[in-house]
Amino acid sequence: NLGIKETRIHQISPYSEFSGSNRDENNYFILLSNAHPRKNISNVVNAFSCSDAAACGFRLIVVGNFDYTVNDGKSNLEFIKGLDDDNLQSLLSHSSALLLFSYSEGFGYPVIEAASLGVPSLTSNVTSLNYLMVDVDGNKPCLTVVEIETKINMFLHDNEYRKQLKNHTKILNNRYSKSIFVAKWRKLLDE
Repeated sequence: NLGIKETRIHQISPYSEFSGSNRDENNYFILLSNAHPRKNISNVVNAFSCSDAAACGFRLIVVGNFDYTVNDGKSNLEFIKGLDDDNLQSLLSHSSALLLFSYSEGFGYPVIEAASLGVPSLTSNVTSLNYLMVDVDGNKPCLTVVEIETKINMFLHDNEYRKQLKNHTKILNNRYSKSIFVAKWRKLLDE
C-alpha cells in the first residue's frame, strides 16, 4: 500500500467519462497548449488559416497560459489565457475536435481528456501521440503546415475519416477510463 486513497485517485482529473455520442457540438476546433516551441503552435495556426475551415464556418480557439497572439485580423482565430478547469471542460466538450500537432508529447493527456468528453483528436502522430492514434492515422508525422492543413480538410470533408475518429474516441475512452484507472491502481496497490 502506497497510501493513496481511492478518493484521491478519483480527483486526478476533473474530466468526466464520456457518456454518449450526443454532444452539443459547435463549429470550432480547440488547441490546448503552452508556449514551448515543441507545441508547433505557429504551424497549426497557419495550417488552420490555409484550410477550408473558415469557409466551412469553423473557428480555431487556442487555449493556454502564454502570450501568443496572431495579428492577422481574422475573426476565425481566438486566443484564451487562464481558463479554469470547469470552463476548459465546457469549451472542449462542445468543440468539433482537439488539434494537437506537437513535435513531441509525454503521454498525450489532452487526447485522453478529449476522448473522455467524446471529442475526437487530430494529432501529429509522434511519440506518445503515435501510440494513441496509430490505429486511425498510421505513422505519418503530420507536422508541417501542408500536412496539418490536409488533415484538417480530411476531417471537414471525409465522412468516413470523421467516423473512424469518433469510433477511436470511444476506444480511447474505454481504454483510459477512470474506472479502469482505479481498478489498475487498486490491483497494483494490492500486490
